[in-house]
Amino acid sequence: MLKNKILLIFGLFLMFTFLVVGCKSDPETPPTETPVEEVPPVEPTPEPEPVVEPEPEIPQEPSVSEEELLANAKKAAENATSMKDKIEELSFASYDESSYNEGLLALEKYNSLIEEGKAQEKLDNAILAEKEFKEVLDKAYSKLASEKKSEVIQIREKALEIKSQKADKVGYDAAQLLFTTAEASTATKEYEMAYNYYVKAKDAFNDVYNNVSAKRAAALEAIERAKNKAADVDTFAAEADKIAPLSQEEANQEAE
Repeated sequence: MLKNKILLIFGLFLMFTFLVVGCKSDPETPPTETPVEEVPPVEPTPEPEPVVEPEPEIPQEPSVSEEELLANAKKAAENATSMKDKIEELSFASYDESSYNEGLLALEKYNSLIEEGKAQEKLDNAILAEKEFKEVLDKAYSKLASEKKSEVIQIREKALEIKSQKADKVGYDAAQLLFTTAEASTATKEYEMAYNYYVKAKDAFNDVYNNVSAKRAAALEAIERAKNKAADVDTFAAEADKIAPLSQEEANQEAE
């Protein structure tokens, strides 16, 4: 009996032991947490590097020989001398005394370098003299052209007053073409050419005016003569009628 009790207790012990070990081997699974996905920081977009365009290649000027430089200098100096002589002949220096004096100095410097001196230095002084003298001529002719233009407009207005554009259309149109050419030359700063064309335009308009005026005067004179002739006829008829009056029949025939 005692033995059975011991066996029963031992069996219960074993069962209890198995239960405890089973519980330990199968623990309750904790809830699974969803991991939070980390967002990587946004890196700033790098600014595009500026595109560096290659500098355009400057074409190299062909080298000029010493002989060519001297030839060009001589040509420029001759042109400058010609302009200086023209300025002095026409008394144009007063239109731009500063440029005139600068031109003289540059030309004198060129002449002093004829025997000695670098070709480039000679050329530079010759070109400078040429430039300064041209400035004098441009200012002189620009002023003269402006004055001549006013004279052309005045004579053209006189020609229009007597209807020259109709009485002498060919002559008037030719004069107007000269005036237009002068205007175009002024626009392109060719002042000497402009002045010369204004002179021609004035002469042309003047000729048109004089020709039309002469024709009008001749026409008016002819009209006046006709009027005088008609008056003389009427006077003679009146005197004749007093001396020898016409009969009614003769008067009717005279009227017919």
